[in-house]
Amino acid sequence: MSNSYIIQNMQQFPKLDLLFPKDDNVDWYLEKEKNIIDISLNNLFISENKHYMVVAEPGYGKTRLLKEIIVQSEKNYQAFFLDAKKIKQSSIEESLQKCKKIELSNISEEELQKLTAFKNTEDDFVITDNTIICIDALDEVAVSDLYELLERIEEFIDTKKDIKIFLSCRTHHLKKVSFNFDSLDFKFVTLKPFNGNKIEKFLKNKLENDIDIESLYNKSKISNLFDFISIPRYLYYFSELLKEGTIEEVSSLSRAKMFEHFIYRKLNKELQQNTPQSQIDLLKRVLEKLALIMKINSVSEITKDELMTVFEKMDSNFSQIVFRDDLIQKLYDRSLIKDNVESVEFENQEFLDYLAAKELARFDKVEQVFFDIAIEPHILELQTSWFYVLPFVFELKPLMIEIFLDFLNKNNQRVFSSKYFEALLNIEPENISQDLKSEIFNMIFDYYASHAKWFDSLSSHISRKLSRYYDDSKYQKILDTIDGRKKRGTSLTVLRTNAVRLISLLIEEKKLDEDKIAYWQDKVSQWLKSDVKVNQSLHRDILNEFSNLSNGDFEWIKKYRFIFEKGIQVQAEYARACFKVAPNATFSIDVYLDTHKYWYENKEDSNLGRSDDEYDFILRLTTTEAMKYALEKVWSSEAYHHRFCENLDRGIFKENLLNIC
Repeated sequence: MSNSYIIQNMQQFPKLDLLFPKDDNVDWYLEKEKNIIDISLNNLFISENKHYMVVAEPGYGKTRLLKEIIVQSEKNYQAFFLDAKKIKQSSIEESLQKCKKIELSNISEEELQKLTAFKNTEDDFVITDNTIICIDALDEVAVSDLYELLERIEEFIDTKKDIKIFLSCRTHHLKKVSFNFDSLDFKFVTLKPFNGNKIEKFLKNKLENDIDIESLYNKSKISNLFDFISIPRYLYYFSELLKEGTIEEVSSLSRAKMFEHFIYRKLNKELQQNTPQSQIDLLKRVLEKLALIMKINSVSEITKDELMTVFEKMDSNFSQIVFRDDLIQKLYDRSLIKDNVESVEFENQEFLDYLAAKELARFDKVEQVFFDIAIEPHILELQTSWFYVLPFVFELKPLMIEIFLDFLNKNNQRVFSSKYFEALLNIEPENISQDLKSEIFNMIFDYYASHAKWFDSLSSHISRKLSRYYDDSKYQKILDTIDGRKKRGTSLTVLRTNAVRLISLLIEEKKLDEDKIAYWQDKVSQWLKSDVKVNQSLHRDILNEFSNLSNGDFEWIKKYRFIFEKGIQVQAEYARACFKVAPNATFSIDVYLDTHKYWYENKEDSNLGRSDDEYDFILRLTTTEAMKYALEKVWSSEAYHHRFCENLDRGIFKENLLNIC
C-alpha cells in the first residue's frame, strides 16, 4: 500500500499506576516525570521489551497503530492482528490459527480499517522468537470477561516468552480490572493527539487542494475545532466531509451535526440510488435503536439471534416493517455495521455513542430515562461507557445540562472522575446562556480548588476547555487560589500550577490586559527564585507555560537563564520556550546546546536518562545566520558534533542548508 500513515507522538511508562494520578499528589507527578520516555514506532520493534499495552481514549489510533505494526513487519517478522472479541472461548493459539493471510502491499486504507483478524505470511503456523502478535480492543470485551481473557493471554505468554506482543485498551477500562501486569513486565504506551503540523500534513495527503487551516479554525462553529480534529479518528471523518463539502459548509457544523453528516452521508452513498426515502429513514431508526440497546446492555457486539429477539419485542408496527422490507439484511450489508457472521457490531464506538444519544433524545422525559439507565444506583456513579454519549446528549437536549449540573452540585463533596467535567466542557459556550456558562466555570473551578486536583494529567484535560468559559468576573477567583496563607505543601503546588496553566491560556487567547500579564510575570518570577529541590514540579510547570507568559517578550525569558542553569530537570522546558519565541536567536541556540549538560549536572537520580529532544530545535533553524552560528558551535565541541550528526537526518536543517548553498 502507498503508506500515508502519520505516526503519532508516543510516550512509554514502566507501570500502569503512572497513567492514573493518585490523589493528584506531587510525588506521583514527579515519579511520572522521571519515568516517562518519548518513543518512536521503530523503538517498538528494536526494543528489548517484549510486552506492550497501548493505552488511549477512543479515536486516538490504537487499532491503526497495531495494524501499522503488522504492515511494517511484513519483510522481517511473522505478524498477527486479532480483535480481542474474536477470541471468545478459544485459546489464544486457536484464535491466531484462524487469521487469514492478507496481501498488505496493495491494500487500501479503507480495506485495512475493516480487517479484524489477519496475518502477513502464508507460512505454516509456527510461533517463533520472530513473531509479533497484536491483540486489539480489550475494552470492547465485557468487563466481566476481561479478567479471564487477560489470564489466557498470561498463560500464552508464559509458554511463548520470546515473542513480542502488543495489546490495546481504552484508558479508563483498565481501571475496572484489578489485573497484575507486573508479573508480565508490560510497558505502557500512550498516544498523543496530532499537533498542528501533523493535522496539516494529514489533510494535505487526503485532499487534492491545499487548505487554509487557520481560516478553517476561525470559521468553525466548533470553537475547539483544533482539539476535536487533533484526535486521529475525528480528523479522518473531518477530511471525508471536506472531500464532499465546501469549507463554509463544514465549518458551520456542530459536533453532533458533524457526526450526523458523516454517518448518514456514508449510509446514503452505500444504498442504491432507487432506495425509497422511507426505507432509508427506517434504516436510520433501526441503527439508532440498536445503538441504544447495545449501550444500555454495555456491549459493543450483539448476536444475530439476540438482535432478532430485540426487534420482535419492539412496537409491533415498527417490527413488521423491519421484517417486511428485509431491513435486517440491508443493515448487515452496510459498512456502519460489521457483520461477524454470527454477530454484529458498529464500525466504531463513536458512531454507536452518537446514535444512542440520538435515540435517547427522542424520549419525552429524557432526563429520567438517562439517570435510570446510565447511573449505577448503588454508588450513584455514571457508568464509564456513558461518558462518551453525554456530550451528544447535551447538544441534542440542552435541558440536560442544568439537570446534570444540579446532580454534580448536590454531590460536590465526593471525588469525581474528570470525565464528568470534560463532558460539560465539550458543550460549545456560544450555544448556552452567559449565566449557564458562568455556572459551569464556577462549579468546575471550585471543585478542583477545594479538592486540590490537577487540571491536566494523562487522563484529564480540563484547562484549555475551561478557559473558553472564562470572563473577567472570574479573575479574582483565580487569584484567591494562589494565596500561600490558605494552602500549604502539595495542595498549594497543585493550585498554583493550575492557576499558571489557566493564565497562560488566557494570555494566548488575548483575554488578559497588560497590567494583569505584568502581575503574573512578577508572580512567577518570585516562584522561580524559590528552592529548586522543593519546588521543582512547580518550576517545570511554569517553564512549560513560559512562552505564553512572556507575551512574546524574549528579553523577559532571557532574564531567567539562572533557572536553566540551576533548576532540576527543567532544561528542556526552558529550551522549548526559547524555541517558541525566538527560535533562531544565538541565545536560544546556546540554550539548545547546553540543555544536555545542565540537565545531567542537576538531575537528582543518577540512573535517570533522557533523549536529546532539543536537537529538534537546532535542526529546524531557518536563517543563514542561525545555521552558521549553530554549525560553528557544533564543530567546536566533540560532544555537540557527535549528537548533531546522529540527528542530522531529522528536521529541515539539511534541506534549508542546501537551499541556501
